[in-house]
Amino acid sequence: MKLFLYLYKNPFVWGSHLLGALIALYAPTNILTEHFSLKSFSTLIDKIFPIVGNYSSRSKFSEVTALYFAFMMCTWPIWFWRQNKLLTSKDTLQELITKTPGENHLLLRSFIAVLIFLPLVIFMLFINPGYQFSLMPINESRIALAVFGPFFAVWISSNVLASLIGVILFFITYCRNKKA
Repeated sequence: MKLFLYLYKNPFVWGSHLLGALIALYAPTNILTEHFSLKSFSTLIDKIFPIVGNYSSRSKFSEVTALYFAFMMCTWPIWFWRQNKLLTSKDTLQELITKTPGENHLLLRSFIAVLIFLPLVIFMLFINPGYQFSLMPINESRIALAVFGPFFAVWISSNVLASLIGVILFFITYCRNKKA
């Protein structure tokens, strides 16, 4: 919950969520057909991040979903920067170090975390075929896309990548404190 509240203190984050919600709720269903520039924009982003096309192909309102995911993938660096700033701050790392129960197998735990997190980031950004959760049917409801869309588009992948960097920095900080 701390991460969620910290994340939404940034006006760029909640602003991108709000703009994405406006796209999801009020964009006409044939928006890409009517506006060639938006179609070329979403096609360009789809070539970089295939999840744009994966989610739009499964959606009942494919053009709106394509535009929404293309927009949210452009805001991904903002979300990542905000989460990374919290997870890799000195206070957070020092708090984790003081709560670490002993030093047994710390290198192994860090290595396993990196092995688990990195494929998850790659999956969420490039391979995800458009999965959705039953409680958040973003492919079936525009309201669900407006509310839960950032969770699928940017939050999971940016949070996992920021956590991956946090694990690496935690290990480096722990090793430096151990030597001192």
